[in-house]
Amino acid sequence: MTDRTRRNLAGPLYAAVLGATLLAGLALFSPSLSQGMFADDFVATAMLDGTFAAPRGPLDLFNFASGEPDDVALLKRMGSVPWWAPDDFRVSFMRPLSSALWHVDRALFGSWYTGYHLHSLFAWVLLACAAALLYRAVLPLSVGLIALPMFALDHSLHFATTWLSNRGGLYATAVGTLAMVCHLRARERGRAGWLALSALLWAIALAFGEWAFPMLAYALAYELFSPPPASTMRARALALAPAVTLGVAFLVARAKLGYGATGSGAYVDPADETGKFLLALVGRVPVFIADMLFNVQSSWWDHGSPWRQTMLELDIVSPRTWMSAPGWRFFHSAIALAACVLAIALHRWLVRPLPERERQRITFLIAGGLLSLVPVVGSFPSTRLTMAAFLGFAPLIALTLRALIVRAYAACTRSAPRAALAYAGAWLIALMHVVDPLAQPIGPMIDHHRTTVKWVDRAPLDDRTVGEQHVYLLASSEFTTTFFFAYIWAALGHPSPKTLEPLTTAPHALEIARTGPRSLLMATLGGVMLASGQEHMFRSPLVPVRAGDRFRAASFSAQVAREEGGQALAIEFTFDRPLDDPSMVLLVATPLGLERWQPPAIGHNDRVPRAAGPSWPGLEHALQLATIGVPSEVISYRPTPPAVLFDPNP
Repeated sequence: MTDRTRRNLAGPLYAAVLGATLLAGLALFSPSLSQGMFADDFVATAMLDGTFAAPRGPLDLFNFASGEPDDVALLKRMGSVPWWAPDDFRVSFMRPLSSALWHVDRALFGSWYTGYHLHSLFAWVLLACAAALLYRAVLPLSVGLIALPMFALDHSLHFATTWLSNRGGLYATAVGTLAMVCHLRARERGRAGWLALSALLWAIALAFGEWAFPMLAYALAYELFSPPPASTMRARALALAPAVTLGVAFLVARAKLGYGATGSGAYVDPADETGKFLLALVGRVPVFIADMLFNVQSSWWDHGSPWRQTMLELDIVSPRTWMSAPGWRFFHSAIALAACVLAIALHRWLVRPLPERERQRITFLIAGGLLSLVPVVGSFPSTRLTMAAFLGFAPLIALTLRALIVRAYAACTRSAPRAALAYAGAWLIALMHVVDPLAQPIGPMIDHHRTTVKWVDRAPLDDRTVGEQHVYLLASSEFTTTFFFAYIWAALGHPSPKTLEPLTTAPHALEIARTGPRSLLMATLGGVMLASGQEHMFRSPLVPVRAGDRFRAASFSAQVAREEGGQALAIEFTFDRPLDDPSMVLLVATPLGLERWQPPAIGHNDRVPRAAGPSWPGLEHALQLATIGVPSEVISYRPTPPAVLFDPNP
């Protein structure tokens, strides 16, 4: 096929593949239209309505904690910042256009959240179209046609497309991709107008927030690895000047206005915590690469792998053997290292033999994807953070798939084992990067999001009295229903309590002693406190606790009673009013939902099982029990006696 024929076919082929991809994606994401809000969405609407615990400006809807002690104290009243967070805790993002989108949706759709999700689907369509333009401009035809659906349907886009608060990330990546297309045309066609348009698009992308920085990495990678022939260093610097100037201006404005992250173990600000950021860079970048190549979710780095429970249930590994084995991070690091080695090997095997211009183009995309991971390592690992990076890694995977298909076809008549091996490799890649994203239904994720809302809605709080009560989540485990409880509760039309504060989210059973009229001594069974992933969100694991350390919350104080190796084993809580006061409500998360917990008598103990997470079957079971009562002993289930099943004439 001649180059001219390829150029003539490129447009119709890309249009056909893009159309099929959009149809598949719309079918995949359609369940999100009935989702409503989740997690940060409730905080954003509280800020819109002026009911957030601390005042926020109209374009400041991603300022979760400003770092000012007075602001943090107000936030502790409603639990979005817990008592163990430092007084200068700050997680605040400058995202003016992302905030403005909430105002646009509110004006257009009111409380019809299907409209909000239609808006998110539009942002995803825009990103898919922008990726098609970039791939057509850069990649060989066959590689681009394979890479496009891989990228547009990738797991990294699932949560970003269904979560309203992440819509700004879709827009920033889409507009940044269009800016990169304009940058390419300006450099390769020599037209200043394209460079001016590119600068405008970079400015718009950055106005959506720091989500645009990963895309700036592609402009740098292009000038390093794939500039126009005979391009001088001066020409490269001038071409980069608009993007770099805008990026620096964003960082200066961000610092001057007080945005950033401080005091968190999950978020790391490179400006304030350079050493921690460099450590995160070394640890998290390989984890993200393993996520993109092997589908080993990067969120497992903090929260552990689900494989443990599966292996124990199937009795593949005995509990004793599992306990003596290294922790999950050891194995995750090994998988991540293997992913890095594989990426290097694929580049040497597949990219280097290509014609020079093709090699430069694909290398620039891969390098851009790698560099785009640098800005995101400051956040806690999550698959959604690989969205911009996968734009550059998808062509490498597509090139691998193409090579395996070609080798399988060529080996069919010469070597059956080689053909089978290449065929199996091609199918494995297709299954991981095309079939699996489509086969991963969005429905269960949407159901989980709705379950968290219903979990809060069914909390045993009386609307007639809750406005005068102090509510404490004695034991809870799921992030959203713990730290956003107050805002979900208010969004459902319930009156807000005076205070709503979590006591512990440690994933362990608890031994609780009543030590006085106003005090409880809480100890974990089989673990420590302030050491889980969600607890580290608000306190760095590098900051130890010591016996005697005191913390002040809105309506109680907490003192570390026992510790070992800088980790808390027991904490004593002293409340501002007696625990028997009618205004005091303590809740525990059980498999049936949130239930009230009654403190024992002074000098007595009680044990509380490990907190359960939101479960729709559990909520339905609780509703049935509330409706029909507990079944009597007569009709309760008993196994059928063997004698009844005995058949003398089998």
